[in-house]
Amino acid sequence: MAEQKPKKPNFIWRSILKDGKGVDKKDVIVGYSLKNLFRLYFRRLSNLVTINLFYIFGNFPALFLFLAISGYFSHLSSEPTSPFFPVIYGIKTAGGKSPVLEALFGAWGGMAETAAPTTVTYILLGIGALFIFTFGLVNVGCTYLIRETVRGEHIFIFDDFFSAIKNNFGKGLLFGIIDCGMLFACGYSIMWYYVNYNAYYILFFCSIFMTAVYLFLRVYMYLMIVTFDIKFTKMLKNAFIFSILNLGRNVLALLACVALCAIAFMGSTLFMPIGIILAILILFSTMTYISVYAGYPKVEKLMIDPYYKNNSSDDDPRENIPERTGKGHIEDDED
Repeated sequence: MAEQKPKKPNFIWRSILKDGKGVDKKDVIVGYSLKNLFRLYFRRLSNLVTINLFYIFGNFPALFLFLAISGYFSHLSSEPTSPFFPVIYGIKTAGGKSPVLEALFGAWGGMAETAAPTTVTYILLGIGALFIFTFGLVNVGCTYLIRETVRGEHIFIFDDFFSAIKNNFGKGLLFGIIDCGMLFACGYSIMWYYVNYNAYYILFFCSIFMTAVYLFLRVYMYLMIVTFDIKFTKMLKNAFIFSILNLGRNVLALLACVALCAIAFMGSTLFMPIGIILAILILFSTMTYISVYAGYPKVEKLMIDPYYKNNSSDDDPRENIPERTGKGHIEDDED
């Protein structure tokens, strides 16, 4: 009996299974220049779209929070704007008519529409409160993926995302809660001082400055969490130091992120679908990519390279940075 020859895969499978042509040496990205920022961005754009979806769906409780505070499910009613309304209204309905009464009613007889929370509103708020627990963990997973992207490493999107969360769960959860509180405080202070600008214009600019510093710091905090196995307090200290040492690149990254948000806002205002589509596809991951691309080289230069230089002179430091499994951290030798 003749030996049966194995079937060759059809054309479609041959196209999928065949080896790629690889990357030419001239196309290898080395260094963290502005040119390489764009080259790497467009080369990994599909991965960044997936990471952006992690940001959106991973923080799904935020949708319920927005619905709760939107007032859509609240009960609308009218209430008087002045405590004198019952007296004036009673005199008027009793038949009293005079120019003085009309003037008083015009001043204190107004009604305002108010929104009272309903049971649905409280349920939505309860679900939305879970956002403070998901926020930090999603940022940890996405920061890890984007850090590896900036390094030019291959990533396994789903495995690396969940592995990074698993191995940094405690610190990611803790800083996520702190991060939510700080972002809310920064946003609220800027809005409050802006409304009262004439009286507190100096504090308004101070709040903008402090918010900018915190936005720098939070990028380095998430980088520290996924890269180093050091104490939380030391992470905060190092993140603050890098916020100052790398001020130039931090400011440029922040301005780029603000410009992206402005484009998305104008797109959603002038051309409704554009801003929404931009946010869903690339906005959040692009801002993180720009921030990590600006910050990671300084971390690598001042913390990672010296570590491997002191501990293993024969190895290439770039090849020994904490690996894709999310398990490898650079441990702290100091207390």
